Amino acid sequence: MARHIETFKRFSVLLLLVLSVLTTMIDNISLIANLHFYAYVLLIVCSFLVSKEIGVDIIWNVGFIYVIMSEMLFLPSYNLYYLDVVRYIIIGNNIILGGYYCFKDKTSFKLGHFELTNRAWFIFFLIAMTALYVAISLPHALVAMERGRYYARGAHVGGRFGSFVEDFEYVIPAFWGYCFRNQKRGWVSSLLFSLPVFVIIIMSGTRFPLIFAVLGWALCTGLFNMYTFKIKHILYAALILFVTVLMTNNMMSSRVAGVDERGEWGTSRSRSNKSLAQRIVSYGSDEGVIQANTWLFDYCERNGYTYGKQSAFFLYWWVPRSVWKNKPEMTGRWLPQEYGAFRESHSSSIGIWGELYVDYGYYSFIVLFLWGLLLRRINSYCKYLSYKVSDIHIILVPILFSFVFFAVRSPITSFIAMNISAIIYFVFRYSVCKKITPINNYGMQNLEIRN
Repeated sequence: MARHIETFKRFSVLLLLVLSVLTTMIDNISLIANLHFYAYVLLIVCSFLVSKEIGVDIIWNVGFIYVIMSEMLFLPSYNLYYLDVVRYIIIGNNIILGGYYCFKDKTSFKLGHFELTNRAWFIFFLIAMTALYVAISLPHALVAMERGRYYARGAHVGGRFGSFVEDFEYVIPAFWGYCFRNQKRGWVSSLLFSLPVFVIIIMSGTRFPLIFAVLGWALCTGLFNMYTFKIKHILYAALILFVTVLMTNNMMSSRVAGVDERGEWGTSRSRSNKSLAQRIVSYGSDEGVIQANTWLFDYCERNGYTYGKQSAFFLYWWVPRSVWKNKPEMTGRWLPQEYGAFRESHSSSIGIWGELYVDYGYYSFIVLFLWGLLLRRINSYCKYLSYKVSDIHIILVPILFSFVFFAVRSPITSFIAMNISAIIYFVFRYSVCKKITPINNYGMQNLEIRN
């Protein structure tokens, strides 16, 4: 098994290198996009067949196809306006994956064992947390369902505190899943308690939170384990994926104008007269990342680079503007105001590539390689936690997987959401759990975890 995994890694690095060289030589965007679409699908399939797990590399590739390819495959074939950006993003993504496959999983972590000792308080906290979320989020969701999510921006309740509470949607289903994890048909009970969160997310018309919430619930309920797949796990995962895709596509059609007036959003999603790749990615989410990066390329050509100022936002996002009045804006906030007549509240998704390019230009390839290493370390940690199925640490797995998936679209926003989820997790861990025995450098070798 280990030999097959090493062979797959070498094959992947070689394939990505060849594709990157070809990308610099090809002027046809459609050809570049199609080559990489099928290459990434091949890597997803081979990675799963060889390792029998859904690792972070698969999550990243699925996210790239879901967000980036859903835009790239519909771009004009010959367009110099987009070509440089497409080459940069594709080669940058190949470097990320190359960095991921160049390293092995870390096999030991210093981690304590926490066990739920006060179930009554755990359920009380969860009920209060769910009720608070419903009270804060429901007004916004009702307006979004009726008129579209952009009209609902003014319906938020509670200011900054309300925004913090709305982020509970990422973790509440995971906590309910963990609460009933070891009970017979516990997934039914956890689903019923999580239902208000799922319904409000669907009403709000935002697809990414629904994906993250469902993933957290499914993993923490124990319906499947990303690193120990069995036949029944595959069936559960396929069913959950099918239902989620149906729901998210319905949300896509109504998120702009609401249920009474359906509006168009982004590239036409008609699946007639489209290639197989285009029909597949039409179920994805065109977030305009490539378009936003063309603005960035133009901006940097005229104004130069910011040398770390923009990507460093993740270090000081938590500082209130009332304290730091001149705090820099996120790139996705000021960029659309420079290049279009958008609403003041409009923001653009620029992906990890844009966040780094505005700072370092093509030198960002170095950072992207290190990002691949970080993804490998996240995979090691999630794999380790997934084998501690009775520990509350299992809740960290969907939090980290959601961070990886969403970072394709917006790494800083994803980082902020991950931190809020982690804060909630630590509050629960130290309030209702007890540290039983320390586990010092308890490696994964004894668990027969594969590299």
